[in-house]
Amino acid sequence: MTYFEAFHRFWQVDQQAAFSGTESKLYFAVVKIANDLHWKHELLRIPNMKLMGLVNCTIKTLIRARNVLVEYNLIEYVPGKNGREAPTYKLLDDSTMEKSTIVESTMVKISEKFPKNVPHIKDKDKDKNNNEYEKIEISEKHKKVQDFFESNFNNHEKIIQVLKEKEGLGDEFYDFMDYCLNENGWGEYIKSANRPIKYISRIADKQWGDYQAWKGQKYKEATDFAGIGAFNISYVGNG
Repeated sequence: MTYFEAFHRFWQVDQQAAFSGTESKLYFAVVKIANDLHWKHELLRIPNMKLMGLVNCTIKTLIRARNVLVEYNLIEYVPGKNGREAPTYKLLDDSTMEKSTIVESTMVKISEKFPKNVPHIKDKDKDKNNNEYEKIEISEKHKKVQDFFESNFNNHEKIIQVLKEKEGLGDEFYDFMDYCLNENGWGEYIKSANRPIKYISRIADKQWGDYQAWKGQKYKEATDFAGIGAFNISYVGNG
């Protein structure tokens, strides 16, 4: 599993489940831990106290939020043993479950939280519109980031390569720099830094969790935007 796959699955389910802030923070905390371990471990032993600290909640609130994530098949959970072993968590994606299980336990339960007579958008139409929206966003975002480095650093190609390969930003490079430059306005600090590569790496170390939450919210907004468009088109056509 990757960050993108985890976030895609969460926001896909959240469109209908409407998770609370605590439930969302708990899921993202587990994702963050998996990412900190470089996605090498399918089963994650995480003490309750660690998650309570990350989510900033009581044990009762943690248990309630965890049960909801289990109910909607976002995670699997196995209790610890007599205080000697921490509980075990496993992030779930579509490939870890039988298709019939997804339909039965996720889709049916989600639909129960909907009020009656709420229109449902066909997934294929929603995805089609969303993909077109994302293509535009990605191309504009990449250009702005590329222009920033070209305008401020003579060795911009080497800097980008090092950030992607040696500093580990990889495919997240453009998204993360968009977060730094356009969301937070840190461009002036970056271009005036004596060692811009190390400066950006320190930002990544401190801000990665917030960045991922921001990215997830942007994805949700794009998905909601596409869904509204699909519904409006469908509504007019049936009028």
